[in-house]
This record gives sequence, C-alpha cells and structure tokens, in this order.
Amino acid sequence: MLSKKLLTRVSAPIIILSGLIVTAVGAACLTGLALYGISPTVLSLAFMVACLFILLLGIGMALPNCLSLALIHYHDVLGTAGAVFGLGYYVIVSLVTSGMSYLHNESLVTMPLFFLGLAISMVLVSTAIVRKDTRQPCLKSNP
Repeated sequence: MLSKKLLTRVSAPIIILSGLIVTAVGAACLTGLALYGISPTVLSLAFMVACLFILLLGIGMALPNCLSLALIHYHDVLGTAGAVFGLGYYVIVSLVTSGMSYLHNESLVTMPLFFLGLAISMVLVSTAIVRKDTRQPCLKSNP
C-alpha cells in the first residue's frame, strides 16, 4: 500500500532505491543492536523486532517494484514470466541463506553484518542504475 501511494509521486526506480536505503538502515540498526549486546529482556526483543520490521519494510518497498519493472516487457507471457522470476527470487533467497549458514560462527553479529553487506551492495548497484537512467535521454519506441 505504501508503494502504491509512492508511485503516484515518484518513479519505481526511486522507490526501489529508497526501499534499499530503508533496508540498509534496518540492517545497520540490527548490527548496532547485536554489537551492543542483546540481553534476554522484553526491551531488547522489542528493539530487535523493530529493527527487523524496518529491514523488511524496505524489502517490501523494493521487491514489488523490481518485479513489476522486470515484467514490463513480457505482457504476452506474463504468467510464465512471473513464475520464472518467482523461481529466480527463491533460488537467490536459498543461495543467500546457504551463504549465511557457511558464515555462521556462533555469534549474533554475523547475520546482521551479512544483511548490512548485502543491503549496502544493493544500494550501490541501485544508485548506479538510477544515475545511469537519469543521464540517458528518454527514447520513445515507434509503434
């Protein structure tokens, strides 16, 4: 719903970049919380849930817009293309989860640092794409 409201004001690539920045902020907060030390209290749990909420809010802003931009040229085979992109998404999630399992070292800091590294890389790639798109003139295709 937030993404739908934002689409009336800004373009999808800007929403994607904003979502990735929100994800990076959530990952940074989660990393800070893990580095500070998590005690088994309700307050620590509330902070951890808040950090995860921020991280997932950013993903929720970026992911639908990424998929809609990826499917824009596949109107004639939208169902199949959506299924293939969905498969690709879950393969990537599986690979990231597998990568996280190899990095596990009995520390609470590893997962937040992994998320932060992924989020920062996504922000850098998205920033480069948005800058590239704003420098190129809009080309209209002839019907």
